[in-house]
Amino acid sequence: DLIPQDTEAILLVEFEGEDASIEAKGIDLRARVVDEIGLGTGGVLAHDKGQMEKLWRLRKAAVPMVMKSTGRRRPIPFIEDVVVPPQRLPDFLDGLHTILENYAVDSAAYGHAGEGNIHVRPLLDLSRQKDIEKMEAVAGEVYSLVRGLGGSPSGEHGDGLVRAPFLKDFSGPLYELFFWTKRIFDPKGILNPDKKICDKVSISEDLRFGASYENVPTGTGFDDKNLIEQIERCHGCGMCRSAVDTTMCPVYKALGDEKYTPRAKANLLRALVRGRLKPDELIGDPQFRELIDMCYQCRMCLSECPTEVNMPLLTKLAKAEIVKRHGMSLSDRMFCNFESVGRLASRSALASNFLMRIAAMRAVVEWLSGLSRARNMPPFNKGQFKLKKKSSLLRGRRVVVYFPGCFVNFMDARLGQSLSNLLERADMELVVPDLSCCGIPSLSLGDLDGARKRAERNIRALLPFASKGIPIVATCPSCALALKKEYIELLGTEEAQVVAGMVHDATAF
Repeated sequence: DLIPQDTEAILLVEFEGEDASIEAKGIDLRARVVDEIGLGTGGVLAHDKGQMEKLWRLRKAAVPMVMKSTGRRRPIPFIEDVVVPPQRLPDFLDGLHTILENYAVDSAAYGHAGEGNIHVRPLLDLSRQKDIEKMEAVAGEVYSLVRGLGGSPSGEHGDGLVRAPFLKDFSGPLYELFFWTKRIFDPKGILNPDKKICDKVSISEDLRFGASYENVPTGTGFDDKNLIEQIERCHGCGMCRSAVDTTMCPVYKALGDEKYTPRAKANLLRALVRGRLKPDELIGDPQFRELIDMCYQCRMCLSECPTEVNMPLLTKLAKAEIVKRHGMSLSDRMFCNFESVGRLASRSALASNFLMRIAAMRAVVEWLSGLSRARNMPPFNKGQFKLKKKSSLLRGRRVVVYFPGCFVNFMDARLGQSLSNLLERADMELVVPDLSCCGIPSLSLGDLDGARKRAERNIRALLPFASKGIPIVATCPSCALALKKEYIELLGTEEAQVVAGMVHDATAF
C-alpha cells in the first residue's frame, strides 16, 4: 500500500538523526527529486519502524522475486556487479536502458545507489542461439559504457569466468602485471584457471544450457515438463554450499562433500533429462542411490534456495524410481509399515518392551531394520492410544480434531492425553477420527503408492471437519508437515488444500 502498482523503479533513502531533522531531510529530498529535478513521480515518507522494515524487506526480496520467474527465459547474471562513480549513476542507467531496449531484452536491476553499484539481471533463454548472441552483444556494450564512465565490472564480487574476457580493457598496462604474476606463481595455470587471466573472448563457452541443449524422453517420472522446469531452475549459485549464511543442507554441512549438495542432485538430474546419462546408468548407480538416500527430507533447501528449486520433491521421485527398478529393502519395508509393527507391538506391550531391553534382541532388530542396537527405543503403549474424555460434545464446547500419529498411538499416549486435558481447560474438546499413519516414512523411502493411499484415507477422514472450519492439530512435526505440505504435492486436489488450511502444530495452536 506504500508503493503504487505501476511503479517501475524505487530509490530507498534512509536518514539517521533526531526525528524532526529526519523528517525535514526526507521532505526536502522528495521536493528536489520529484518537483525540481523531475527524476521521480512521487515519494513516500516512512515515519515508523514498521513501514521502514517493510520497505527494506522489499529490497531484500528483490533477488528471490526475480529468480522465481518461470519458463525458459531466466535472469542471467552476466552484467550483474558493475560499479560507476555515484554521480555518474544516472548516465549509466540511461545508457543501460537504451542498450537493453535496442536488443529487446527485459531485465531487473537492484543495488546500492550510494556506491554506484548495480546488479542487472537480463531475462534470456540461453538455449536459443539468438539470445546467446544478445548476451554477448549486451555484455560488450554495457562494459564499454561502464569503462567510459570511469567504472569497474566488479563492485562487490570477484571477476570470475564471466568478466575475465573484459578485464584487459579495464586494467590497461596493469593487466600485464597480472599476467606475469600469475605465470610466476602458477606456471601450469591450474589455480582458478580463467578467473582473471584468460585468452577467451567469449562469455558463452561455459553455458549450463547452450543452443544445443534439448530434453530427451527418459521413460521415468522426470519426463513431466513441470519437473524438468524444476530441475533446470538450479543455476548453480552454490547457496546450498554456504557454511554460514544458511541452514541448508545439513547433510552437506556435516560431510563437506559437494556430491551431497542440492545442486549436485540437480546437475545429475539435468544430465538425465538432456540424455547425457541414461536412466539405468544413473538410477542404477550405487553412488547415486547412496546420495539420494542421504536426503532425509528436512526441506531446508526449499525454504532457502534463491530460485526455490523443489529438491525435496525431486529427491522423493528419484527414490521412487530407485524402488521401482531395484525394489525396497526389508528394513525400508518395515519402516513404511511401522503402523502395523507398532499396533502389533503395543498389543503385547509388556513382552515387546521386555524384549527390547535384551541386547541380543536389539542386535536382531538392528539386523532386520538397520536401527542401531545402541539406540534405546521408547517403550510401547499398552494398546493403541484412546482419549479419556471427561466431557461431551453435546455441551457445546469448541471442537478440535487431533492427529495423534504413530508416536502417540503406539509409544507415548500421555502426550495426546495431556493435550486433551490442556484444551479442556480452555473449553475445547479433542476428537480423533479414524486415521492412518501420515505416510511420511513411505514418502521418504520411495513408496509413493503407499503414501498416496494413506493420504487419501486421512483426507477423507479430516475433510468433513476442515470444510466446517474446525481446526486440526498435530503434536508430531512430521505428521503436520504431511498434512500441510506433502499431501498437496502428492494428491494435488482441492480437498487436500482445504484440509491443509486448517492444520496447526499443537505448540503453535
